Amino acid sequence: MHIENTPEKETALTPSLFSLPETAYLCAGSVDLRLGINGFADIIQSRMLASPFEPAVFCFCNKHHNRLKLLFWDGIGFNLVLKRMESGTFAWPRIESQAMRIDSSQLRILLEGRDFRDPSKPSRAMPRKQWKYV
Repeated sequence: MHIENTPEKETALTPSLFSLPETAYLCAGSVDLRLGINGFADIIQSRMLASPFEPAVFCFCNKHHNRLKLLFWDGIGFNLVLKRMESGTFAWPRIESQAMRIDSSQLRILLEGRDFRDPSKPSRAMPRKQWKYV
C-alpha cells in the first residue's frame, strides 16, 4: 500500500456517527482535555452545575482552541469524542457564566470550524492536504 499526498478541494464534513441530543452546553474557559469521562462528569456537576446524565452534549475546549471534547450520555453509556482542528482554531466564545446553551445546529456549525453566532463568516479551519491511498 502506498500513501500519496494530494491536495483536494476543501470539504467541511462532520460525519454523523452518533445520534446527538438537541441541546449542547459549552463549558466556560479552557479545560485540560487529558481528563477522562469521570473528570469531565465532575466538571459538569461542579462547574457547569448540571447532570452528566441530561439529554445534552457537554463541550469542552483546550486553551489553544484547536481541540474539543464532547461528552454525552446515550441512555446506556457515556460517549467521549475528541475533535482536533488540524490547522486553525474553533470559534470558541467567551462565556460569562458557567456554561452556554446552544442547539444542535449551532454545535454542527462549531464543529465545522465556523462561528455559530455568525455562520456567514468563513470557516476558521485551514484545510491541510488530504492523504490518499493509492
